[in-house]
Amino acid sequence: MPQARYRIDSLRVEGFKAFRDPQEIVLGGKHCFLFGANARGKSSIVEAIRWCLFGLERDSDVRNRFSEAVDCRVELRLRDAEGLWHLERRLRPGQLRSDLTIRNPGGQEVTQKQALPNLVRLGTSAGAVVFFSAQQAARARAYGDLTRFHEVLYAHLNLNEAERLRAELQDVLDEQTEILRQRAEAVQAAEDKFREKLKDIETRLEEILHGPPWELDESPTRVMSEKRIRSFVADLATVLGQPAEPQWESAEALDHADKWFRDASISDRATREQAIHSINEQIRRLSARLAAIQAANRRESENAAAVGEMDRQLAELCNGVPIEELKERLKAALTGLNREAHLARARVAVKPLLGPDTRACPICGLPCDGAELLARLTDNLAEHAATREQAAQEVQRLEQQIGQAQRIDGERDAARKNAESAREESERLVAEMVAEIHCSSDAWESSAEARRVELEGRVKTLREEGTTAAEQTARYLQQVKALREEWRYHQLRDEEQRLRRELQDALQPARETLRALEDLRSVVEVVHRALCEEFDAAVDRTLPTVSGQLTGAFRRLTDHPAFDILRVERAQGPDQMVIQVGSTRARVPWSRPEDVLNGGAYAALGLIPHFVFSGFHAEQAELNVLIIDDPSQSFDTTHVELLLGELHRASEHAQLLLATHEEERFRPVLERLFLPDSFTVVQVTDFHPDRGPTIEQ
Repeated sequence: MPQARYRIDSLRVEGFKAFRDPQEIVLGGKHCFLFGANARGKSSIVEAIRWCLFGLERDSDVRNRFSEAVDCRVELRLRDAEGLWHLERRLRPGQLRSDLTIRNPGGQEVTQKQALPNLVRLGTSAGAVVFFSAQQAARARAYGDLTRFHEVLYAHLNLNEAERLRAELQDVLDEQTEILRQRAEAVQAAEDKFREKLKDIETRLEEILHGPPWELDESPTRVMSEKRIRSFVADLATVLGQPAEPQWESAEALDHADKWFRDASISDRATREQAIHSINEQIRRLSARLAAIQAANRRESENAAAVGEMDRQLAELCNGVPIEELKERLKAALTGLNREAHLARARVAVKPLLGPDTRACPICGLPCDGAELLARLTDNLAEHAATREQAAQEVQRLEQQIGQAQRIDGERDAARKNAESAREESERLVAEMVAEIHCSSDAWESSAEARRVELEGRVKTLREEGTTAAEQTARYLQQVKALREEWRYHQLRDEEQRLRRELQDALQPARETLRALEDLRSVVEVVHRALCEEFDAAVDRTLPTVSGQLTGAFRRLTDHPAFDILRVERAQGPDQMVIQVGSTRARVPWSRPEDVLNGGAYAALGLIPHFVFSGFHAEQAELNVLIIDDPSQSFDTTHVELLLGELHRASEHAQLLLATHEEERFRPVLERLFLPDSFTVVQVTDFHPDRGPTIEQ
């Protein structure tokens, strides 16, 4: 089934009828069933929706009597494909008329014509309220607040031909009254300009009076305000040592007072900030020096520890032998290795001279056995080769050991120097610290810390003084602001009186001309009235169809055993209708419902138009909500089931909101007919005057 553009998403009520404290009811676009005992606030929820959309002629009637000093406010949130639209109607304390504010999903404020251009309602009879809005056919006359049967009938019977004819006849009237329209617009534009200025002034006056800047029981007179301002400025001039001129106007005197405060505040703040900066610089230097001393002490300690570690490494590497002794051992080993090398070269040189034929030694010339001597020389060469290899390895080991020892020794000397340098730097920094803070060399550390704490305390004190001074300046400036607002109030009152005089005097000639044109328009309306007779005839032709639809709803809702047919007829007077009841079961004359129907059927009859008209043009509706408040007063259990069956039928195109105290009779049928996720249940369980209804959802 087609749905309306909007669905009610939630409702927030504050200071309205039974509601004192703000409360929110979330529908989420679903149907809503309100259950609760009488006098607990159910009807206030129903009426809050109606008031938010339409307001009342006497808005003050809806204000909560236990909290008249706060805003009466109802916010209705409507959801469509674009998001949430916020409608808020607000009645301020002391005001008689409410204001409606509408914001689109983007947060921009829009008019009701932009958001709900065709919003209408169908009366409050029989405890039921229907809101719906349908797009009208081309050239159809826009309609407003429909509260009578015939107006709803005209809006929803789809009488396109009749609407077209009436529109054409209206065009004739529009042509005759064009001059009146132009003149009226000109007068209205001029009046609107004055009234817009007046409204702006009244709004600003209302804002001032809503939170008056003066601490008086009533608004001060202009003379009283001038006296208060002059007294304040004179006292202030004495305190600040400034000259105050008696000829100053009130606004000029307040300008001087404002300037005195701001100049004094800027000067004091600059002096204070300069002192804080100087002290912070001292704290920074002191902290930097302490950090430097601590860093030097750490370097000394770290380098001393490094020296000890390198002493241990040297002892372990050299086995306690000094490096010079290791060098002597290396020198001796190198000498022996060289001697062995010379001998080896000599033996190798002699070896080719020996052999079996050798009879004399080639070196000394003595007789010898060449073969034996060669064998001995060969053995000697092999034996001395192993000895040379061992000597070479010993030389390499000593060289490596001496190299590592020299490297560690060099690093140890550097660490000693670094430790000494760090100690000297620490002593120098401590001496500078002692000279700067004037303390003994033994207690420099505690004295430096005490000095830093003292400086930080002075900074804290200065900042606290600055906060106190700023608060005092703010209080004085607030007084200046309040007095400015008080003087502005008198200026606005003067401007308001001037505009009202101009509104009356300047527009009087134009209004007289407009009245003459209106006399002409009344003549043209006589012609228009005759033309409308054709429209009435078209309406008469549609009444049987409407009667049939009303009959169908009446039968489904009551299942009346005797009277089961309804007929809509014209009554005396233009645009007036009555409903009569008859019977298909017996020959009886058409009768007034109150004459022949029992209480339950008569109460049901009041609901039938709501069910019928809420379904017309549902695909074009903007907001289609069917609200019924306690309809079961005369229904038995069977009729309750029939009522909910009809509501279930209406729920295909309208959003339902039903309030009743008969939960035990309605809820079983409700849960049988409606899907669980299609509705929400709200229970009003209690009521307290100091806070309003207790709602459980």
